[in-house]
Amino acid sequence: MGAVLGAALAVGLALVGERLPTVVLGSWVLRPEVPALTLAVLVPVASAVASALAPLRSWVPRALLAVVVAVAWASAGWVAFLGWAACWSVPEPAGPGGCRVVVKEISFLLLGGGDVFVLAPGQRVLDDPQTTYGADDGYPPIAAGTYSLRWEGDTARLRLWSAYPQGAPITDQPDPLTCPGP
Repeated sequence: MGAVLGAALAVGLALVGERLPTVVLGSWVLRPEVPALTLAVLVPVASAVASALAPLRSWVPRALLAVVVAVAWASAGWVAFLGWAACWSVPEPAGPGGCRVVVKEISFLLLGGGDVFVLAPGQRVLDDPQTTYGADDGYPPIAAGTYSLRWEGDTARLRLWSAYPQGAPITDQPDPLTCPGP
């Protein structure tokens, strides 16, 4: 029964992966779904191996374990699909005093958009986004380099545009961003 509990733990980790904190170190963004996905895959595999080595008296625990492992892998796949569809960027320049803008862009088929965060100097864990934007045709303006970031004191202005000749419109420009106090 320990294998079933281990696999259930893995399902839980896969489902909460997006809720774990995102950590930023310089220009590196450590995405929360990576450790959750890794554990969601490794825990059921380790549980299955441990169960295979222990003698089971009935086919019911093996069938139950197979179902739980399948659910864990499906959950891990869903987290991977949602997490790896996102592109994280730390656009330049940094603000006066070291404030940084961090953008999570999502592009899928004809839809796109992003969440825009601001890190205070010395802050490493992202809070809630300060603003969002939308982009038609799944266009990722930050990843494509079609943006400008200008600081005026503690306020940042992020302007986005499209490089497509026919123009994939940016449906919602992000609001001005404010550097949080220390």
